[in-house]
Order: sequence, then C-alpha cells, then structure tokens
Amino acid sequence: SGSSGRWIVSLADGSVLEAAHLVVASGLHARPVLPPSADAFRPSFHGQILHSSQVRGLEQLAMQQVVLVGMGNSAVDVAMALLDRGAPQVTMSVRSRPPVFRRQWGPLSVEVVSKAALQHLPALLGDVAGDLFTSLLYGPGWWKGHFPSGLKSWSPYQARRVPVIDKWAGSRKGGGFVDMIKSGRIRVVGPLVEARGGEVVAECDGGQCAVP
Repeated sequence: SGSSGRWIVSLADGSVLEAAHLVVASGLHARPVLPPSADAFRPSFHGQILHSSQVRGLEQLAMQQVVLVGMGNSAVDVAMALLDRGAPQVTMSVRSRPPVFRRQWGPLSVEVVSKAALQHLPALLGDVAGDLFTSLLYGPGWWKGHFPSGLKSWSPYQARRVPVIDKWAGSRKGGGFVDMIKSGRIRVVGPLVEARGGEVVAECDGGQCAVP
C-alpha cells in the first residue's frame, strides 16, 4: 500500500493479509536437476541415487557409505547432518574447488561483510578481501592435501556465485565444515568416472580411486 508503506497480499481464497515485510521464499531451484552422469550410472550401480531434495531418513543414510556429488551449500548441509548422525566419513565429489567463507568472523557476519564488499569494492578487491579473511581463519592454502590437485577454483564476487558458508565453525562441537575436511571425516575426490556394483570410481591424485 502506497499510503501506509505496508504490503497488502490477496490470497487465492479471497482473504487479504497486511504485513510490514514480505518474504518470497519459493526457492531458486524449484525443479531438482540431476547431472547426466546420474542416469548413465543407474544401470550398473546397485545403490540409491537421490537428489538432495529427496533425502529423507538421515539416520539410515548415516549408517551407509554416502557419496555427495557437488559441494554447494545443500550438499554441505547434508554432509554435516550425516556426520552429526554418526556417519564415520562422508565423501564429496567435486569438479572445482569452491570458496568457503566462515559464517561468523568475531563480531562480523558474512552477510554484513559481503554486503559492504558488493556496495563499496570492485569485484576483484572483494575477492581479495575474502581470500585474506579465509587465509587468516583457516590458514593459507588450507585445502592443499585435502582436495585433488589440479582442480579449478573460482571467486564468488567476480563469478557472481554463492560461496560455501561454513555456518558450523566456532559453534559446533567437533568443528565446522573445514575442520571436518582437515580431519578426514569429509573426504574430497574429483569428478565421478563410473559406477559399478556397490561402488563408484572417481578421479583422485595419481589416477582413479574406488569409493565403496
């Protein structure tokens, strides 16, 4: 409403709601999309192939060997949830090394820092500042020895993509997402090559490796 500055929402049943704030939360990815390799693997793979939106019963999955394809925030959420439910290890298959930002940096949150960087800094300088904070928090080159060598990396501000947000760092008993990679609880391999029986094969340093 122009006069009151509040939202007037008319619903399909004829009712009307008035609110100070309106949140559109239908999601960016309403239609689950599986990579082409998923269909190619189905005939020879004896396990389940699920999109993250189809994941149910995490307690049951935690007792199985799970390979997550990709390292977006949804995949990271599932990986950490599986570890919290007793999974000894979770494997993540990636084609590139994503940037990882800690959710909270002392009194600063990633939302505040990102907003300031986007409003006041060129994309290149925003990425440089992000890399600096990440190096201070996790250590320079923290990913070396934990990710397959030769993977391409990307920068969030220049690529205009959402980085991985480590929202567990500093608040979760046992450590955050990066801590789980460093400890080996989360194993990172390269792209999947094939699936056979009850295991998949991925690209790893030195060639290919089987992921049971």
